[in-house]
Amino acid sequence: MIDSAEEGAAWTILYPLFAVVVPRPVIQLPIVYQVAPDNPGLLRAMNDWLALEKATGGIDEIYDYWVEGKTEQVDPPRWSVIRDVLGWVD
Repeated sequence: MIDSAEEGAAWTILYPLFAVVVPRPVIQLPIVYQVAPDNPGLLRAMNDWLALEKATGGIDEIYDYWVEGKTEQVDPPRWSVIRDVLGWVD
C-alpha cells in the first residue's frame, strides 16, 4: 500500500502488525489549501499563518510529534482531587 507518512502512521495504530517504511530518497509532495477567489482576506491569513509556522519551526514540531512520534518531554499528570488531596491513588 502506498500512502502518505501521516496516513500510514494512523494505519499502524489500527493495525499494529504493520509498519511505515520510508523510501529512500525521501520524496516530499506539496500540500495545497484551496481558498475561494473572492476571499483575499482568508488567503492572506493562511499565507501569514503558514509563514509564521514555518519560521518558528511549528510545522516541523507538529510533524515530529504526530508522524515521527518524537516527544521531548513527558507532561506530569493533571491535578486530581482523588490523588493530590485525598491520596487514594498513587
